[in-house]
Amino acid sequence: LSARYQARQWTLTGRYRWHISQRDNDDKTMLMNRTEHQLRMGAQWDINGQWSLRSQADGVVCQYQGNNSRGIMVSGQGQWQCRWLKAHANVGWFCTDDYDSRLYQYESSVLYDFGFPMYYGRGMRYSVMVRADLGQRLMATAKIGTTHYFDRSSIGSGLQQVDRSSLTDLLLQIRYKL
Repeated sequence: LSARYQARQWTLTGRYRWHISQRDNDDKTMLMNRTEHQLRMGAQWDINGQWSLRSQADGVVCQYQGNNSRGIMVSGQGQWQCRWLKAHANVGWFCTDDYDSRLYQYESSVLYDFGFPMYYGRGMRYSVMVRADLGQRLMATAKIGTTHYFDRSSIGSGLQQVDRSSLTDLLLQIRYKL
């Protein structure tokens, strides 16, 4: 179920999703229902074609084998654009009980790439992307983002383990049209 309301410079959105799936129980003797309720509310304000501000709140409740798992994420995005330069910033705070109550959020990225990262635990994600169209043939894009966790001192496992509570990613792209 989703709804959208638009008036002049404002856009309000809402979405509710109810999903039931079946999984094996712990001893693999029978199937158990896994029920998930997701809610997303958002507001966007477009200012004279150059500025755009957006806020969003996501919530999830997952019920499986008698356990309730909850998660929430509050985020904000801002975008600024002039003739040849575009900048996009994103910040989000998330708090979930476990992996079952994980949340996803779209994140702008460089050309031919996109991000839809998954968040669980407690932490923040912030990123900044800048794109410059330098003439008819040359474009340069840079994006830097950091995910910081409040509830762990290492991220990942095995050869991909990072012994810190934050992880930073950097993408650089230069395109030249022939």
